Amino acid sequence: MLVLAGALLFLAAVTLVTRYTNNGTGWKSLWQATHHDPASPLVAADFWILVALVAVAGVFLALSLGRRLAIIGSALGALGVVGYTLYLPMKGTSPGFHDYGSSYWLSLAAAAVMLVGAGLALGRSRRA
Repeated sequence: MLVLAGALLFLAAVTLVTRYTNNGTGWKSLWQATHHDPASPLVAADFWILVALVAVAGVFLALSLGRRLAIIGSALGALGVVGYTLYLPMKGTSPGFHDYGSSYWLSLAAAAVMLVGAGLALGRSRRA
């Protein structure tokens, strides 16, 4: 449930909430910053890679239901979301994190929740 809630919160933050990044043309969501924003160093792949990682984590979670390997896949997908989210500011212009708003931190927290949820599920499956 934690992974699912984190995934939904993450997707909402990167698509709907507009205080994600400011690349010189005002605050915008990650969707807006990666689609037809000439001031942004981010490209459409930066958005779709994150969505794909969240989807992979969700698919593995749905398949898990007691299968340890699938839960490990979910944890790796969530770890990928955290890593790629941390990478995005480094890709942009310096000084990086100061151009990212509250929605960025919300999505990073949601990605961390996905990782924690997958880790808890993995720990629980080992005890079972």
